[in-house]
Amino acid sequence: MTKKKSGKSKVRGTRPSFAVVRELFDYSIVSGALYRRKSIGGQFAGERAGFEYRGYRFVSVGNRIFQESQIIWLWVTSEWPSSIVEHADVVGANNAWLNLRLATRSQNRANTRAQKNNALHTKGVIFRYGRYRASICKDGVRYYLGGFVSVEAAQVAYAEKAAELFGAFARAA
Repeated sequence: MTKKKSGKSKVRGTRPSFAVVRELFDYSIVSGALYRRKSIGGQFAGERAGFEYRGYRFVSVGNRIFQESQIIWLWVTSEWPSSIVEHADVVGANNAWLNLRLATRSQNRANTRAQKNNALHTKGVIFRYGRYRASICKDGVRYYLGGFVSVEAAQVAYAEKAAELFGAFARAA
């Protein structure tokens, strides 16, 4: 008789405790920088911990890599974040405590910039059939805001609905 393996490996399911994180790192609440307290691998005590990749900072603990913002949340609150730790200013490497907040997936998506390849340079607006059409999505529900003769009018409609749906998480541009 063979034992059935569970879907998770022991390494994947383990997260460092508050005590371990406090033992390994120091944190500057103002600058948002996480520093090593002990020399580990190629990083020395007192050096900035981790590395930057695609605009976000990451740090290794044990044999796992975590977003630095998650480790900082644990370091400050003594609890693992219950949802996404997002950056209010949308700068992923800015881990200053006042810039971090918990968000749902929908709130996190609302607080993004317009994509770089967006020809209109605005969120939620497309040009179809001779009109600028605005729409917004929250929790999987798409709200169609109408067709407009100008991109500015469509952008205003998007910004108003974003403020209504997302409050402090709304970002229109």
